Amino acid sequence: MTGLALFFLATSSGVTAGEYDAGCCSSIVPKLPTATAYGGNLARLDDPVNGYKPHIHSPLDSGGLATYLEESLGSTQAFGPYSAEQAVAFSRQGAVHHENQRYSQAIDSYSKAIHLLRVNEGLETPLQIPLVQQIVEALMAQGQFVEADNYQNYLFRIQRKNMHAADPEMLLAVEQYADWQRNAYISELDRERYPRILGMIDLYSEMVDAVISREGEHDPAALPYLLGKLKAQYLMSTYAGESEASVAVEMRQQDHVELPTLKKMRFMRFRDFNYRYGEQNIRQMQAIVDNDPSKSMRDRADMVVALGDWYQWHHRYALAQNTYADAWELMDDEPEVEIWRQQTFGTPLELPREVVFQPGRLVIPVPHSGEVRLRFTVSRHGKARDIEVLSPSELDNSDTVNRSHRFLKNIRFRPSLVAGEAVASSPVERSYLIRY
Repeated sequence: MTGLALFFLATSSGVTAGEYDAGCCSSIVPKLPTATAYGGNLARLDDPVNGYKPHIHSPLDSGGLATYLEESLGSTQAFGPYSAEQAVAFSRQGAVHHENQRYSQAIDSYSKAIHLLRVNEGLETPLQIPLVQQIVEALMAQGQFVEADNYQNYLFRIQRKNMHAADPEMLLAVEQYADWQRNAYISELDRERYPRILGMIDLYSEMVDAVISREGEHDPAALPYLLGKLKAQYLMSTYAGESEASVAVEMRQQDHVELPTLKKMRFMRFRDFNYRYGEQNIRQMQAIVDNDPSKSMRDRADMVVALGDWYQWHHRYALAQNTYADAWELMDDEPEVEIWRQQTFGTPLELPREVVFQPGRLVIPVPHSGEVRLRFTVSRHGKARDIEVLSPSELDNSDTVNRSHRFLKNIRFRPSLVAGEAVASSPVERSYLIRY
């Protein structure tokens, strides 16, 4: 193949000629393969990233819930069928039903308490928060995921109205709500899934803007929101479209085609420029860390590695390796340099290094899942090579072997580094949970 042909082949697949991976693409299959949803399809059993546990609202006993409302309402409430005091009684009743797993009755009692609080205290007051949380848990216990999703949206609407982005309570509420949205997306709860990702990015962007407008562009309070936005951008990078039914063009008349909505057009723009926006997002995080005197050199190096991981995820190998080398060099004079280098670059690590594809509470059952043990090497470009399935255990069949090969081959790894240079790894053996 001539140099000119190689250049056109590389650029058509989204990588520059200098970053071209000869094992990537061909004139027959010009596109890069979709990345394996690491943590979802294939999850290394001893990887701390896969130790993620979804948030569950803490149960409240009847006495605790009633006491909370009584203390919040005070002692000046009038008695009567529509008084706030009746909300206390209904909340206590609901908690008793909940404790005894009478979930429908619990939901009914909680709902009556919420109605009375709305009448007496206002439509979206924080007093409702623990009651709505308990309704979510009762609905989840009954497998009513769509209804739980509706109440989760209502819960966050209340939290959002009564808190500021710079408040620690708001950060916790945003992280829990965004994780719910992420989980709903990967669990295919909706007919059209893209609004979930778009909503996560819009939410995190709004929180970042709110912090910056009040605290300044380098305020550390923006960092967790920027990290949340980055997770959503990783999620968007694997978006492969909706199901056929949800995107089918409706031909009402021979000369009429239904156009995409404004929301869908916004999403398409975000998707098309996701790589650039993600890079900008990480650089904004870097600027905050670099301007924070409380941050260590390790914190700064970790941010540089995060940028390298983003390049690596998108097959920008030259950029990734140069960025990893910059992070390596930053730690030269630090006392914990050898520990950091071993943890960060001592062995190939699956990307992304954040909770992105790990399933949460709304898990769709899969026909097959089980443990597989694999032996392989990883190239300097972060590609699994020489793959052997050592022990497919109870899933010992050709389909499991084939999928294990394909899933591992399409995982994107952070490569090992030696003296600041990316190198091919020696053979490694790892146990994974496979789902398909």
